[in-house]
Amino acid sequence: MAKVYLFRHGQTTDNKNHTFSGFRDVDLTLEGEEEARRIGEELKDIPVNKAYTSDQIRSKRTLELVLDKYHKNVDIIEDERIKERDYGNLTGLNKDDIKRADPKNYELWHRSYDVPPPCLLYTSDAADDLLCVDLGGRRIIKKKKLKTQLRT
Repeated sequence: MAKVYLFRHGQTTDNKNHTFSGFRDVDLTLEGEEEARRIGEELKDIPVNKAYTSDQIRSKRTLELVLDKYHKNVDIIEDERIKERDYGNLTGLNKDDIKRADPKNYELWHRSYDVPPPCLLYTSDAADDLLCVDLGGRRIIKKKKLKTQLRT
């Protein structure tokens, strides 16, 4: 019987600094690299045939380090659908600052399945999505609830 092992990417610079990453592509810290190597050690005696990763640097690098020493011929499937959620305008902001400024909404935005992150300006485009327009009105960015993001 096949077994599935799930692990999260190692620590990133944004994790270390309590920054919302979302779709922002950040790499692992030295600690994050070491965390990935420890996972590799834990899995060293387990046969691995196939591995899945998102298209984000932090996930790909974690998987590379996990597999590096003991698992050389693994079929790796990269799928953008399993990337981190999109944090919208929270991306790049400090989580501690947001929590202090708006403690009620922080938990909603940080962990919600049903509520999309905030936009500067928005209009409803469908029950599940919001269209966000930057302040200059130059571009429209579609934001999704995590629930919707997982369905696509």
